Amino acid sequence: MKQRNKSAVNVVKRKLSRKQLRKEKRTEKKVRKNEYYSKRQKFAVISKQSDQNVNTIEEPITQVHSSNNVEQLVRKEQKKQKKLQKEMTSQRNKQLKLANEDEDRNIKKLEQQLKLNKRKSKTVPKSFSEDGLDFLLELCDPDKMNSAIAAEQQFADVNDDFAEDLALMTGKESKPKKKRI
Repeated sequence: MKQRNKSAVNVVKRKLSRKQLRKEKRTEKKVRKNEYYSKRQKFAVISKQSDQNVNTIEEPITQVHSSNNVEQLVRKEQKKQKKLQKEMTSQRNKQLKLANEDEDRNIKKLEQQLKLNKRKSKTVPKSFSEDGLDFLLELCDPDKMNSAIAAEQQFADVNDDFAEDLALMTGKESKPKKKRI
């Protein structure tokens, strides 16, 4: 019999687990919350009844806005609009930055899939030239773009010189052409 009593005492004295403690606290909190709101609703019902019994007539208060008040209201509205505009632009900038980061990640992923990131030489891969896609990589390379622009300008200058030379040979005056920028 003594052992049974000891085991019963042990059950009572045994600490509750953290899970059980939290569960009990949640239930106690819910009970307190329900009590609070039930008392509050009773007071609200009583106050509504007392308001109906008084039968007082409330006159609406009319305010005359002076020009200063109107100007202040307009300024406040303008400030709100400016603030909203700033928030919108900042939000847009954040979205654009995130989109750029996503795009960069996507580009890196595609480079890895095409095995472009592990290349030591800067030449166009053989698979690209076989597929006829080598010009795409050439367009993306800034050095090649600059050389292409320089070559195009040089070609335009040569054409201008040719027109001048032809005019000198034939004896006709050449029309001055507008330069492209």
